[in-house]
Amino acid sequence: MNKSKIALGSAQFGMPYGVNNQRGQIPKAEIFEILSLGRSSGLHMIDTAAAYGNSEEIIGEYLRREGSVYDVVSKLSKGKDGTIRESAATSLKKLGVEKLYGYIFHAFSDYEKSPKVWDELGFLRSEGIIKKIGFSLYYPHEIEYFTERRVVPDIVQLPYSVFDRRFEPFFDRLQSFGIEIHIRSVFLQGLIFKNPENLSAKLSRLKDKLVLLNKIALEFGVPVFAICLNFALRNSYIDKVVVGVDSLANFKELLTCFEYEDAMEKVMSKLEGLIENDEKIVLPVNWI
Repeated sequence: MNKSKIALGSAQFGMPYGVNNQRGQIPKAEIFEILSLGRSSGLHMIDTAAAYGNSEEIIGEYLRREGSVYDVVSKLSKGKDGTIRESAATSLKKLGVEKLYGYIFHAFSDYEKSPKVWDELGFLRSEGIIKKIGFSLYYPHEIEYFTERRVVPDIVQLPYSVFDRRFEPFFDRLQSFGIEIHIRSVFLQGLIFKNPENLSAKLSRLKDKLVLLNKIALEFGVPVFAICLNFALRNSYIDKVVVGVDSLANFKELLTCFEYEDAMEKVMSKLEGLIENDEKIVLPVNWI
């Protein structure tokens, strides 16, 4: 597997993020170390968003110092910063780059409410300000919505994990249209690292599956993080796996996942029992 398939998620660069986060926002000096390690390890993409606190500014400070060493995908929140062109200009300025690799809707509902804004993104792409445009999705029916309207994004970002496999039936179709598939939430915002006995009442239904995941990890000698990350990295339909980290040490640990590639052959057949289709459980937006 190629390490460049990993994209660095940056939510914790700009704000406290994750259900298992006990540290808060990562200090800037440590973020720079993470970005430097990613660069030297062969990673070349950062995923960020206007909504991630001051993440864009911190990444921009690093990129101004080191040059254009990463492709950047950012997300717009329509209606917060004026027009889409103004939002893109703001992100470009913060990031200190002349163009974005990708610029996608953070909420699909923004497109549903006003489909004509898709054309505005298309104009920015034709001008070379953005290379690829697309959507961040949460529900499979959103794919049906835009395909019925013959809208073909360059990128879609989807939640996908050993628990949440709702989008799997669409991977072949998306790839046939030449759409890049970027996936997120392989660790369910850190939920997979929690003690199954300490889950909230709302998430208690996942207890047995977390217990099973830990049992599989122990049986095959593959850490839970390596199972979850390799599960996604091994999928040939997936172009990028967006992974958030909460420290430099955490990032170093995640990069060791490739050491377990051979063991994953046996692990994969054991993961079917982890599938959870209840969107109240697998979608962090529904945990509040």
